[in-house]
Amino acid sequence: MKKTALYGKPKKKRSVTKIVVAVVLIALGVLLCVTAAIVEMRQYPWRQRLGLKAPDPSELPDPPALVPSRDAYFVFVVDVPSPAPDQEMETPEVLPGEEEPEETPEASPQEAAQEMPAQKQYTVIGTMKIPALEISANLLDGTGKELKYGAGHMPITAYPGQEGNCVIAGHRTYPFRYLDLLRNGDSIIIRFGDKLYTYSVYDSFEVEPTETWVLDPVEGHPYSLTLITCTPYVVSSHRLIVRAELVKINDQDFNPNGTEEDAQVEGEKAAESPEAAPESAGETAPEEDGAAETAGGGTESAAGSAESESAGGAEISPGA
Repeated sequence: MKKTALYGKPKKKRSVTKIVVAVVLIALGVLLCVTAAIVEMRQYPWRQRLGLKAPDPSELPDPPALVPSRDAYFVFVVDVPSPAPDQEMETPEVLPGEEEPEETPEASPQEAAQEMPAQKQYTVIGTMKIPALEISANLLDGTGKELKYGAGHMPITAYPGQEGNCVIAGHRTYPFRYLDLLRNGDSIIIRFGDKLYTYSVYDSFEVEPTETWVLDPVEGHPYSLTLITCTPYVVSSHRLIVRAELVKINDQDFNPNGTEEDAQVEGEKAAESPEAAPESAGETAPEEDGAAETAGGGTESAAGSAESESAGGAEISPGA
């Protein structure tokens, strides 16, 4: 039986260089994928996903430090700004979202070498923590390039703790990467001025970027907070809205029917009442001791009279 050739013409040998390059590229791709997966797993809020208790706000690290650069410097505001003037600033046509690249005219090499970027001032008004998502971010005043450094407050809306709708926006990459995992009842804590304002989440939904009605005051929630970020992740065709209401100022429960000063006064009264009780008890103690002494004296006098009567009775009976 005649054997037939099983193989055709021999293939050309690939060069060693191409093989090495291919191996290196594959190794780099695998390394990048593994690194991205590790970073994602470390940032993912596993406690929230598994339904575990959120960490205490004090356990969260402080927001990243804002370091001045050649094109930006930061001013930290301690005083509380005045309420937002509703009539002086116009409502934007589109909700805050992903920053669009700026169109810059082409310049000659000589002009490009002479031009220096203008240093811009950014105002830092506080910090924001979301324990359920382990978020700790700086809070700046503005929703433009400010979102590059943290969350941004919309100046046309109320500030934290003020009556109205306080609107805060942030990029989906940072700090609101997992904002869609928030549940009703989760806390959002904002340090503003010298106070801590705690808001409780009660609703979340999606809207079109042009639905600016979400910036208006919320009926039934006079002290509300609205968080805005892009959704879906990367696509950014819509806006994710999270609603929350003010429930605490510092460690005291907030009464929406009262004022912030009323809540502070109630807190001071509650703090003073445990100390006042021992003092009042100490003041009444001597009176009780005096009453006891009086009662003791009365008992002694009663005993003396009883003895004299019994003695008198003893003297009369023999004569009888």
